[in-house]
Amino acid sequence: MEKLLVAKQASDLHTSTFCQHVLYRYLMDNDLDAHLEVIRSAYGAQRDAMVEAIQKYFPNDVVYTEPEGGMFLWVTLPGSVSTLDLFHRALEEGVAFVPGHPFYVDREETNTLRLNFSCMDEATIDVGIQRLAKAFEEV
Repeated sequence: MEKLLVAKQASDLHTSTFCQHVLYRYLMDNDLDAHLEVIRSAYGAQRDAMVEAIQKYFPNDVVYTEPEGGMFLWVTLPGSVSTLDLFHRALEEGVAFVPGHPFYVDREETNTLRLNFSCMDEATIDVGIQRLAKAFEEV
């Protein structure tokens, strides 16, 4: 940890004074706890919509996380399905995800992927997962 602290200090010395003032003003003028509750509620509904869509459109052997927080689901596809191949097919369907391989240090290809649920409403999530399931069937 000490080396990490030294590296940060060497790279930027401190957080921008302007950014500190902006954050201070925001926190003084707004109820952060109320805002966090709104975000938690929205993300929870979006997560639930994504889980329901995966259960609805994907085969039963697809494994996924049901996070208690955050913005992402982690999905493991059955067998040796390449999420890199799936990624290109999914783009043709108008949907994108992050293939799992960048999250590993010891694998070139994986059958895992990360899905973000925080950027879309529930109806759009349903359509996106339906399109992703179609691309998965074709790959």
